[in-house]
Amino acid sequence: MTKTEGLSLSDIRNQVATEEAVDFEPYDAKGNPSGIVLKVLSDQSKIVQDRLLALIDRKRRQDQLLAAQAERSRPGEVVASVKDDAEYGRRLVAARLAGWTGIAEDFNDSNAAELLRLIPGFGPQIIRKSEELGGFTVASPTA
Repeated sequence: MTKTEGLSLSDIRNQVATEEAVDFEPYDAKGNPSGIVLKVLSDQSKIVQDRLLALIDRKRRQDQLLAAQAERSRPGEVVASVKDDAEYGRRLVAARLAGWTGIAEDFNDSNAAELLRLIPGFGPQIIRKSEELGGFTVASPTA
């Protein structure tokens, strides 16, 4: 087997899975800077991956419990609420945040989900930024 020169998998992992949060100011609904600075993590970071897996596992358990209850109930009596699904989606986005400035309340998971309920337009911007941080970019060649 021949070893080639170039980037190592470790180099790539260190870039895409960085645990360092980046300051990001999302835009408001009118396209203006919001004045809120969110600390966004790479979606490839261990912190985010662990949070996402925990949320997904919890959701699966809830779905299985709901299905078991539905089997013992009359049709339509046990139904997953859209409100719960929306909250789950907000928590999946909030898992990519590590803090904020420009908001009086302390940063925590519940407050992050509440921010996303109040300003849903931040969600797609946070996802894009987190994915961008998790993307691999080759350093430009030097002349």
